[in-house]
Amino acid sequence: MDKNFCVVGGGYWGKNHIKTFYELGALGAIVEENKDLLDSFSKYNNVLLYNNLDDAILNNQLTGFTVATPAETHYKIAKKIILSGKNVLIEKPFALNIKDAEDLVFLSKSNKVTLMVGHLMLFH
Repeated sequence: MDKNFCVVGGGYWGKNHIKTFYELGALGAIVEENKDLLDSFSKYNNVLLYNNLDDAILNNQLTGFTVATPAETHYKIAKKIILSGKNVLIEKPFALNIKDAEDLVFLSKSNKVTLMVGHLMLFH
């Protein structure tokens, strides 16, 4: 499997995505603004570490992103990823309002990228 997935956010829920993608052999990069937290992921061999999203987006080897950041950042981060032409999975909540959710769906269709939402515990 290619290491073409990038997890944005290494906190509480992001670390679960990081571990899973790494175990699958698919983790290519991690984006985390907190330097100490980012440094803690150096234990993952051959995984690129970025402290900003823009640098990760420029990496053409990364084709899929998972957004596991605070909910209020989901829309802005996902929109940037979608506009770069890359696939994205957003952890719940998908967006904080219907307008933002509809915009992300529209942008994903317009840019022909896959847009998904985390579904663990779907009905909670």
